[in-house]
Amino acid sequence: MDKNKVNMAKLKDFALRVAKELPEAKRGDKILGFPVIGFSGGKCRGIQVRKPGVGVFTFIEQNKYKDSRYARLAREGHAILWVIPPWKIQKRWWLIMDGKWMG
Repeated sequence: MDKNKVNMAKLKDFALRVAKELPEAKRGDKILGFPVIGFSGGKCRGIQVRKPGVGVFTFIEQNKYKDSRYARLAREGHAILWVIPPWKIQKRWWLIMDGKWMG
């Protein structure tokens, strides 16, 4: 097996663990060894993970201040996490809502 390939089952498990821990984390905390950083001018948090030979995966909570369906759901109390893969893997974001992988 090519070490630069992405194991989707492991990625999904990792993302679900991030989704579980991120709501309680503060910037500077670590989730699974990766520091929590701010995005969108500090309005939301997430982590970035680099996989050599593949690229950077970004895990970011939904910005509640946006004007979108998912921002409204986040304001209503739903936990929403976006998984942004490197473009060479897939050219769309994946969604985790309330601890469930939505794809």
